[in-house]
This record gives sequence, structure tokens and C-alpha cells, in this order.
Amino acid sequence: MRFLIPFLFLFGFTVSQNVQLDSLNDILQEESSPINKLKIMNQMIKYKINENIDIPEKEIKKIEEHIAKYHLESTEESCHSYRFMGIWCKIKSNYVKSNEYYFKSLNCFKKQSNDYRVILGLINIASNYIDLQSYELAKKMLGEAEDILSSNEFTRQQELELKSQLSETYSLMYFSTNDYHRALIYATEYYNTSKELQDKDKLSSALNKIGICLNELGQHEKALQKLKEELVLDKTFNNSPLFYPYYNIANTYVKMNNFDYANKYLDSAFLNYNQSNHKDISFLLESCYLLMEMSIKKGDIQKAFEYREKYFKMRDSLYAAEIKKEVVKQNALYEVEKREMEKQKLMAEKKQQQYIIIGAAITIILSVTLALLILRGYRQKQKINLELKRKNNVIELQKKLVEEQNKNITDSIHYASRIQRALLTTDSFLSDQFTPLLSEHFILYLPKDIVSGDFYWAVQKDNYFYFVIGDSTGHGVPGAFMSLLNINFLNEAIIEKGIQETGEIFDYVKQKLSYHLHGEKDGMDATMVRLDINANRSIQYSAANHQPVLVNRNKELIKCDYDKSPIGVD
Repeated sequence: MRFLIPFLFLFGFTVSQNVQLDSLNDILQEESSPINKLKIMNQMIKYKINENIDIPEKEIKKIEEHIAKYHLESTEESCHSYRFMGIWCKIKSNYVKSNEYYFKSLNCFKKQSNDYRVILGLINIASNYIDLQSYELAKKMLGEAEDILSSNEFTRQQELELKSQLSETYSLMYFSTNDYHRALIYATEYYNTSKELQDKDKLSSALNKIGICLNELGQHEKALQKLKEELVLDKTFNNSPLFYPYYNIANTYVKMNNFDYANKYLDSAFLNYNQSNHKDISFLLESCYLLMEMSIKKGDIQKAFEYREKYFKMRDSLYAAEIKKEVVKQNALYEVEKREMEKQKLMAEKKQQQYIIIGAAITIILSVTLALLILRGYRQKQKINLELKRKNNVIELQKKLVEEQNKNITDSIHYASRIQRALLTTDSFLSDQFTPLLSEHFILYLPKDIVSGDFYWAVQKDNYFYFVIGDSTGHGVPGAFMSLLNINFLNEAIIEKGIQETGEIFDYVKQKLSYHLHGEKDGMDATMVRLDINANRSIQYSAANHQPVLVNRNKELIKCDYDKSPIGVD
């Protein structure tokens, strides 16, 4: 019976939805007035948006056809129709189409002289431009909204609501452009207006924005205070999931290097996420990156490596496929429409030529008719060119998204390079330790792909000085992480285990690789040299699939013996 109750509840909820929609549909079928029909259609689309019910494309098309058929374009109900269509397209992340409907709604409300709705429409359009990274257009829309607000009379309630929406959108825009000082100013204005409105949801949103801005400005204690205030507010008044408020607090504690509290709040975030019906893969992606960042700060390179692997897998699956699919879709759509337009253009030009030839031989009436056809063709050509320009703009936006993703990936690899170089032996260490033993030395380290599987490493333990040159399996990022494992195990063998013999050190590393890589044939080719710092200055070396060469006093090259098996899983 325990499992039956949730099922019955879900079934009852679905039935309740269907009953309400069926009732509206029955009323719609019986209604004869076109304007009343449009009102009912608006009620249905609004209900579906609020309940997150999918709206088919044909249903949107049906409303547009109804408006056009009965010439309802300038009515207040059609204004709301276009607004609802814009909201739905925004939910579907189709920002270009969303703005097309928002502009229709905006022009409609202007004809109605509804300044309150005009301002909200401008803010909605600006929000879409921010998502499309068209910040200058967003500023233009928000500036126009401010001008209308300052030059018209509104009730105090309306004025506060409009100011609240404006300050929230300005804060979002400046945060997107990394201008965190301005973002914080507008977030604070958003909080003050929300407080006067006594709107708990807006207050929670404003506290969140203030906290995140303070974090970016390095004011972590103040950020923590605001984010905890948001969490308390959400627990008391808000029915929305709490995993993001918990996550933001955990992120702040990581920035403050307080890892115990960070883990505590991150655990709460995951618990709330698992209990919630709202599943957002972006939360999992950001949490994985936070765990990687925390592991790096704690010096747990192996854990950082594991979380980084998970992060890239999730990120690639979330973004790469979507971007590639959308670009291919837009390119294909552009090519199809371009060919169709060129075909229409060719047919129009051929038709024009025919009329020109006929016009030369027939009466003045046919000549006038021909002139009208030429004018029509010119307008059609202008329309085609405008459509091509619009499609080119869409493709350019997609190109910028792909370039941004490539930049993020390159930045991540550069970040991995800094982690790798932090574990390589520094030149100053070699100079301090190496000079008493050999008068001359140099380092040549030129990774091909920013990071590399090649590495050099040195350490002094007791009366011995060890140095290693290695070539890890793989290239680029995989090779670099393999080199981190190899350095970690070499360090563990010499420093922690106190192994002195070079061959035994390599055997230990091979054993650790076999255990941690679970049978994968990965490892390294390497040469290790051990110098006795005492007076005898004896040398011991081991070489695995990596032949060392000595140069004697007579400048002769001597190829040393080496084991042809690499260090790793056989």
C-alpha cells in the first residue's frame, strides 16, 4: 500500500489536469465569438505554461491563424497571446523566436497605450538579448523601459514591480559581463524594492544575487551571511528546491578553505536534490567542478583527477551534442531555404523577362501591369535578402557559441598545465641541488599540446639525489594526468616508503599503477639516476624502455643497457 499512494496521487493529479483542460476545450468548442474563443485559448496556453505541460507547434500555429482570420491583431487578447507564445519559446531556449513574439506583443500593447505592459515587454526582450550575449541591444531596451517609467504615472505597487524587474535584469546583465560592482548595486536595489513589495520569492532571488556578487568580489564572509539568509527564507516561505542555496553556501566555504563546512552543505545539497522532483544536470556539473576544486586545494591530486574526468564527461554530454546538433540543424535549414529562395528568385526573374517581351508588343495597359509586376518582384527580392540576412545572423550566433565552448576547453587545459607544472621539479631546486654534483645542466621541456605526458622530476633523500625523465602513456590531457600519477607514485616510493634502489623504485611504481589502473595498459617509459652525494659520487641508474646515453670526457657517446619493458601493466 505504501507504493500505491504516490501512484494514485500522481494519477489523480494528471486526471485533474486533463479535466481542467477538457473543460476549457469543451467551452471553446461551444463558443461562437472569435474574441471569446481567443480568451479561452489564452487561458489554456497560460495553464500549460504554469503546469509545465508541453505545447505542440500546431497549437501555437492555430492561435496565430485564428488571430489573422478574424483580424484580432490589435486587440488586448492578441497582445497576451503573443506574450504567452514568447514565454513558451523562452522556456524552450528559442530566444530568437521568443523575441519575435515579444516584439509583436510589445507593438500590440503600444497600440493599447498600456505603458505598464510595454515596460514589461521591453524587459522581457532585454532578458533574451542577455541570454544571446547581445548586451548593447539589452541596454537599449532597458533604457527605453526606464524612459517610459520616468515619464508616466503609475500606482506605487506598479512602480515598485517595474523597478524590481528592471534592477533584477540590470544585475543579471552586468553579472554576465563580469562587472560585479554594478551587478551588486542593482542586486541591492532589487532587494530593497522586493522588501517593500513584501515579495518573498523576489527577496530570496535578490539575496542569492547579492551573495554571488559578493563572492566574486572576494567578500566571502558577507556573501555567506546573505546566502544563509536566503536559505532560511526559502525554508520558511518557498516551495522551490533547496539544492542550489545549499550549493552556493558550500561554494563559499570552499573559497574560504573551510572544507568541513563545505562538505556538510554539499551533502545537504545532494540530499535535497535526490528528494526533489526538479532534476537539473547543471547542478551536478557545477558540484563536480566544486569537488575537483576542493580536492586541488586540499592537495588530493588523485581525487581531483577523478572529479575532473567526471566533469568533462558530463560537460561534453550536456553541451557538445546540443551545440553540434543545433549548428547542423541551422546550417541544413539555411541551405534548404536558400535553395528554395534562389529557385523562387530565378522563376520571378524569368517571369519578369516574359512580361517585358510581351509588354514591348502590347498595349499601354499591359505595360502598366508589367511595371507593377517588376515592383512586386523588387519587393520580393528585398524580402528574400532580409530573410537571408536573418538566417546568417542566427548562424553567426551559433558560431559564437561554439567558439565560446572551444575557449572554455582551452582555458581548462591551461589550468591543467598549471597543476602539472606545480608538480614538476623547479629550476631553482635543480640549481641548488645539482650544482655541487655537476657543473652544467639544462632543461628542455616543450609540450606539444600545452600539457604533456613527458615529465622531469628530482628529489633528495638522505645521502642520495634522484632525478627521473619519463614519457607517460598518452598525449595532451590524458598523458598529463598519467604523468601526475607517475610522479605521485615515485614520490611515494622514495619519500614515504624510503626505497633506495632505482630498480625497486620502478617495481613499486609498476605495482601501484597495476593496482590503480585495474589492468589498463598504461604507464611510462623512464630513466632514473641516483647520485651518491657522499665523497665517492657513485651513480646507479635504471631504464625502462628508455635508453640513456652517456658522454665521457672524450666526448664519446656511450649507449647504456636498458630493460625493453615499460613501467605499467604487462
